Amino acid sequence: MVETLILLGLGFITFFATGIDDTVAYAGSYLEEGRKDHKKSIS
Repeated sequence: MVETLILLGLGFITFFATGIDDTVAYAGSYLEEGRKDHKKSIS
């Protein structure tokens, strides 16, 4: 639960920093890679 909140926070930061397109791409890549190894996606 805590990790989810942190990821949401990072998501908002990424959204405002890079824009919608990059955020969608980041979220998509996280959902695909995250199911295998969420730590790999963060680092």
